[in-house]
Amino acid sequence: MSQRKKRNKRAPKRGKNPQPSPATTDEQQEDLIQTVEAATVAVRDGDVPTVRRLVDHLREHHPEHYRTYSFRAQVAIWDGEEEEAVRLSREAMARGGDTIFAVVARHLEILNSYGLHEEVLEILDNEAAQWSDHINLLRHRYQALRGLHRRMEARDFLENQFNAGRDLPPSLINDLAMLAFDLGDKAGGMGWLRKALEKSPQSNLLWSNLLMLAHYRPDLSLAEIDDIYREWREACIDHLPRNTEFERDTSADRPLRIGFVSNGFLAHPAGWMSITGMRFLADYFDHELFLYSIREGNPSDPVANRFREIATCYTNIAGWSHQEVHDQLLDDELDLLVEMAGHSERNVLPAVAQRVAPVQVKWVGGLFDTSALPTMDYLLTDAVETPPGSEYRYTEQFIRLPGGYVSYTGPSSFPEINHLPALQGEPFTFGCLNNLHKFNETVAELWSSILTAVPGSRLLLKDRKLDDPGVRQWVLELFAHFEIDSERLVLEGGSPHRQLLETYNRIDVALDPWPYTGGLTTVEALMMGVPVITCPSETFAGRHAASHLQNVGLGDFIARDFSQYRALAISCSREPEAINQLRQSLRSMVRKAPLSQYLQFATNLDSAFRAAWGRWCRGEPPSPINFSDAAQIPEDVLARARQELEVHSDARRHGSAYTQGNKRNKKAIKPKKKLMGENFHIMLGTEEKHLAPFINVMDSDLNEFSNHYALIGAKDRWQNLVNGQTAEYFSNHQDLKRLEDYAKQAKRIFFHGLWVKETYNLLQRDPALFGKTFWMPWGGDFYFPETQPKEKNDVIKKIGNLVTYVDYDVEYLRDNYGAEGIYWKAKKVPVFHDKKYEDDGPKNDNLKIIVGNSSFPTNNHLEAFNSLKGFNNENISIYAPLSYGSSDYAEKVTRLGHQYFGDKFRPVTQFMAREKYKKFLSEFDIAILAHDRQQALAMCYFLLGMGKKLYLKRESPNWKHLTKIGFIVHDLSKLRLTRLENSEKDWNIKLSRDFNSPEKFKNDWQKILSAD
Repeated sequence: MSQRKKRNKRAPKRGKNPQPSPATTDEQQEDLIQTVEAATVAVRDGDVPTVRRLVDHLREHHPEHYRTYSFRAQVAIWDGEEEEAVRLSREAMARGGDTIFAVVARHLEILNSYGLHEEVLEILDNEAAQWSDHINLLRHRYQALRGLHRRMEARDFLENQFNAGRDLPPSLINDLAMLAFDLGDKAGGMGWLRKALEKSPQSNLLWSNLLMLAHYRPDLSLAEIDDIYREWREACIDHLPRNTEFERDTSADRPLRIGFVSNGFLAHPAGWMSITGMRFLADYFDHELFLYSIREGNPSDPVANRFREIATCYTNIAGWSHQEVHDQLLDDELDLLVEMAGHSERNVLPAVAQRVAPVQVKWVGGLFDTSALPTMDYLLTDAVETPPGSEYRYTEQFIRLPGGYVSYTGPSSFPEINHLPALQGEPFTFGCLNNLHKFNETVAELWSSILTAVPGSRLLLKDRKLDDPGVRQWVLELFAHFEIDSERLVLEGGSPHRQLLETYNRIDVALDPWPYTGGLTTVEALMMGVPVITCPSETFAGRHAASHLQNVGLGDFIARDFSQYRALAISCSREPEAINQLRQSLRSMVRKAPLSQYLQFATNLDSAFRAAWGRWCRGEPPSPINFSDAAQIPEDVLARARQELEVHSDARRHGSAYTQGNKRNKKAIKPKKKLMGENFHIMLGTEEKHLAPFINVMDSDLNEFSNHYALIGAKDRWQNLVNGQTAEYFSNHQDLKRLEDYAKQAKRIFFHGLWVKETYNLLQRDPALFGKTFWMPWGGDFYFPETQPKEKNDVIKKIGNLVTYVDYDVEYLRDNYGAEGIYWKAKKVPVFHDKKYEDDGPKNDNLKIIVGNSSFPTNNHLEAFNSLKGFNNENISIYAPLSYGSSDYAEKVTRLGHQYFGDKFRPVTQFMAREKYKKFLSEFDIAILAHDRQQALAMCYFLLGMGKKLYLKRESPNWKHLTKIGFIVHDLSKLRLTRLENSEKDWNIKLSRDFNSPEKFKNDWQKILSAD
């Protein structure tokens, strides 16, 4: 992580201005010890509510103690308060914590995680010098030096420790191997991995690193690589037991339970190359997709959220043991398992090696060669990646997909493509934006020969490792060996993804490395109009670029050897007009290529999976599956896809008045000549259940402010509107045009959602409105930026004010849209604590459980059902509200609910008014909401205020939001069917009385309605 600017002064050092913790009595000391021990365990377990309560106790009884400050720093980290976390941790050190190893080590960890590496080194050389030999502090020094881009110094430090006889753990020796690789010493790096394996000979992590790095070396033969695979199997795989018996329904056309295991369900090459193909498989084919994430994406990562959205069941298995993963996969009774991590970091190949499904398939992700697993039945590939004759090296049977083995989805918008730089007076520029691990002496010699043959040309290399002077020195020295001056090299470090893509506007032709070629990097170059010259090698990783170039129709850029590679590069430099013409058409070529034909790709996947499954059902062994042509898209699927393309996605999802209201409400009320209030609210009828109560409260409790409401949609949608004398109904495009006049008159404009393009187009037409606009964002309004229209993305960035109570939503908007608006903290809808629904104890022995809040797939009902299956013999009743959302999904949930729980399951399909719904919720003991994104937050508020036990996913935004407030919620992965303890119930009810009070809602909105 790069060094960040220090914005806080360091706390005074002990001895200069010490602030020791006060003396305590024996009783106080005992209380302190017990509380610290309990808090330490809670931090280790990630039990946020318990830590918060214990920190409150420490602040009340031991407010000045260094341990109090240290734990407060941890809470600040959970709250995303970087500066406060650093300040509190520094304060803990200043108050005597600098003499306690645990406090010092935690402080160093915090500083390193926030990029304050210089301060880490200063402490290691001063306060922490007494523990200089401790292994943890060695790791902190290494991390600080690497974070400061001082890899040579970090390497020398660890090598000196090793040579001095220090017993370094395998993990640190692995770090040393990575440093060697970063600095160009590939043989040395593999040598260090061998030393680490001497200490931990059965470490799957170390063996996988050795295998991956071997594929970067041009001097290793296939036989030498195959020997490493054999050693790995002998050390990590061959001794494992294997499951051979699976009882499955062998009906030919039934929906299949397909599991996908990956560390790339996020903005990652494997994610970009699979998400849309998998989404179309989930949307158009009747399969249940079980996703198992080895590495969780940031909650603001749009690709990670999209994966969660498409899953029938999504399980975060980060940190699980191989045996735990194996057991979970078996318990889920999969028909097929698709492995997508290969020999990359945190993989779970030993779990898959024991066989967890009747059919096991390897696909994109850590796919640089065979998995080498005897239990991996198939490999999804294509005829370029694995040409005829390559079968002998693979343990898998090939499924050669037509048109390529992946699909591609990029960011929501790409930079514009410029004209060829060489035609604008710039030197002809070759470039490579691949991982620098793919760079080596063989590549340097080849590229140098091209630069020599093209006078005045230059080479641009870009990789975050080039921020390190030691890495730059290695690259420059290597080119100097081949007589290339540094002036002809442009070496650039890391940058945000969009800036990286813009770099292609300075490149004329891209050069592919060897023997490990570019995958996602190749496709991104093509999307930016830059052709790529490649020379395939013999491994799967050595043919990535060739596969993508063939897919797009650029087979002429695939060289048979280095001589032709060089000739192609020279030829391109001599034909700039032709290259420029190609440049302007490449993006369109990618979008028309099989890479971007998502429905066809999903059909190919479905056909491949069904063919493999059919062979198992017939008792046949795995054998090659080849397609003579693309699979036939079923007529019903094609018809449905065409129909859905005709309807704007937002209007379809939210029942917009633009597509449904015009015929019903021809007698819309004409607008008054003048706006009836200084605050103009634009609201969509499909959210009436939330917005009608908002209007009622505004016009009764905040009537000192004048408000005018534009209610979009048929008038009959607003039946629950009690007040709203200044409400006006809009239903057709002619009416909607008059919104612009009101917007110009208003002092403040409030968008209650941006569902409909005609509303946010108001802001595009008149940028002067942005500053006085307040937007109340709803989850479906902005999640998955890659699916949102570009004009909407631009509007979100410029809107002047954001109104929500969910910090996570604001972080998401800033990270994914660059939203610049002022953050106003207030609830979008009134959710008031109601004393009459507070829980007064169990009515009987039957536990009533509510699962989900609607029939949208984002409820992840099946995941919740899987958690409940083990309690089927208990005295329980399970209810699932399915009154709005997708009718197809509601039918699926109903079918599975009855299948799993029989007559204990009761779907609720009747929509309820708010008061009836609150009474309905008050009858439950336990609620399970398995959403991955922010959803059903009002329901959460109601349930917690009623004293109900609420289970959420720990990684979900709702968990983060509610625990940050201080509510006690429970982790769905640790489900126990017991009612909420009285102490926890009392705490949540007390907190709800304050947090969900009408006074708080009124005070928050008074500030907004008074804003200048």
